[in-house]
Amino acid sequence: MSLIFQANYLEDHLGAEAFGTTGYAAVRPRNLLKAEIPLPALAEQRRIVSRVDAIAARVAEARRLREEAAAEIDRLCRAIIRDPSAGEPVPTPMRELVRQREPDVVVEQDKDYAFAGVYCFGRGVFRGQEKKGLEFRYDRLTTLQAGDFVYPKLMAWEGALAVVPKECDGLVVSTEFPVFEIDTKRVLPEVLDVYFRDPEVWPQLSGKSTGTNVRRRRLNPVDFLKYQFPLPPRHVQERLQRVIHALNTLHPLQSETAAELDALLPSVLNRAFAGEL
Repeated sequence: MSLIFQANYLEDHLGAEAFGTTGYAAVRPRNLLKAEIPLPALAEQRRIVSRVDAIAARVAEARRLREEAAAEIDRLCRAIIRDPSAGEPVPTPMRELVRQREPDVVVEQDKDYAFAGVYCFGRGVFRGQEKKGLEFRYDRLTTLQAGDFVYPKLMAWEGALAVVPKECDGLVVSTEFPVFEIDTKRVLPEVLDVYFRDPEVWPQLSGKSTGTNVRRRRLNPVDFLKYQFPLPPRHVQERLQRVIHALNTLHPLQSETAAELDALLPSVLNRAFAGEL
């Protein structure tokens, strides 16, 4: 039964019955009870479950190895900028390394705007929803440029800080997201990105955030710009940049294998219920 629902075997039947006079989709008990499922002999059910479990275990192991590899890459990058043998970092206030950009978009109610967001826990910038101007309350927005540094005031203390990637160039954020242009003559974007994705750094930002409720703490730009950043020597920064550029050549392959893993188990389940497993 679990595999049938994981495979969404009843999608067509339940989907056709889901819309009623209420105006929203709902799976009603009577429709579920009328649905027909494949029911092989008990011995065949056991064989299918055993086979699918074995494949699912291999998929889970492949995902675990991918996660371990990603964690190793993160550790490598952090180790590069922390390497004491390469020279001592110089404590430098962020205001000497970045410049806050002012909102550059005046909102029009009938115009569409493609928003970006920033994931917590060091997971970077992402493409968000597209909204019309009349759907939100901000009268000004800021356009992101690849290589900018951005964070949401409310969740920065939980690791929501990142450099804008190329795929998010041109997206917009509200005024709740301070956006900074990086002085690349002083610090390379890759260095800031690696540093502020480090969980060990986030408690330091939490201490500079304001608010009595821990979930409502805000990191205001004036406090962020006072933050003493341990600026590595330039040759260390350039070494990190070379390593990251080399690792980025692997991203297309990683994306392909991730998509294949995501598609594998549903494909196996469909074959199982078609009698082909």
